Amino acid sequence: MCKTVLIHENFAVGVHARRFLGGLAHASAMPLEEQMWNFDVLGIRDIRNAAASAARRSDVVAVAVSGQRYLPGTLRVWLDLWLWLLEDETPALVMLFDSPSGPDNARIRAH
Repeated sequence: MCKTVLIHENFAVGVHARRFLGGLAHASAMPLEEQMWNFDVLGIRDIRNAAASAARRSDVVAVAVSGQRYLPGTLRVWLDLWLWLLEDETPALVMLFDSPSGPDNARIRAH
């Protein structure tokens, strides 16, 4: 079982990211178990905590962005919470950019 958590900026990048994760699971011949959250709902504490807890137990955490805007504060808070929760777990973090040359890609990668 390949457990994934997908945090996505909007519907369009979420669809592309789901395709990527599905291909990853298919290539490794493992069934995919996925959970998805939109950037906007991470502003709700209970949802942010649930998403961070699920990400802690996942194999792959994917953050999908358009690259057209900088990471919102809610995502930064979520990332910090998730990293704080990690102990011996070692999930892979994958950043997926919908646009290879978005104006904020460099700043997003730096974060």
